[in-house]
Amino acid sequence: DYETFSFDVLISEAKNLLSKYPVQDIREHFNQIKDSFKQKLDLDEASKKEAFLNDGGNELDFKYETTYRSKFNAIYNDFKNQLTIYHKENEKKESNNLTERLTIIDELKALYQDSNESSSAMFKKFRELKTRWHNAGRIPSKNADNIFKNYFFHLDNFYTYLDMNKELQTLDYAHN
Repeated sequence: DYETFSFDVLISEAKNLLSKYPVQDIREHFNQIKDSFKQKLDLDEASKKEAFLNDGGNELDFKYETTYRSKFNAIYNDFKNQLTIYHKENEKKESNNLTERLTIIDELKALYQDSNESSSAMFKKFRELKTRWHNAGRIPSKNADNIFKNYFFHLDNFYTYLDMNKELQTLDYAHN
């Protein structure tokens, strides 16, 4: 309940959150603190303006100055910078994961198109590719649908290739 906190407590709570927790986990709390801070600042400004006007001051001469705003803005800017860094690192990871998944798809395609390996070696490589696929991590959402469809297309083709080889083997045994 951040509305009950004073300016100093809100600032120290924001500093505390920023120093102790990952930036992506505190976004909601930070926004609540920011909203409470802004609301308190607006109320404080309104009350000081009213007092200034009641003392006979001119509305155009009123200036609201507080050090709290600059202290909080410095912390909030630090929060935004850390959040930007987190998002850039996340985009880079997703891009690397996309590259890995595309490589896996190419290797899967080559596995059934350029099959020069024995069945046991092919199955071993196939299991390795499936493990790599499951461990590859998130990819950018704009590419996800196409990449997954492509992977499952080649996976189905691999299984079809295996079925065709099994049928050919059965026919070969029948002829001999």
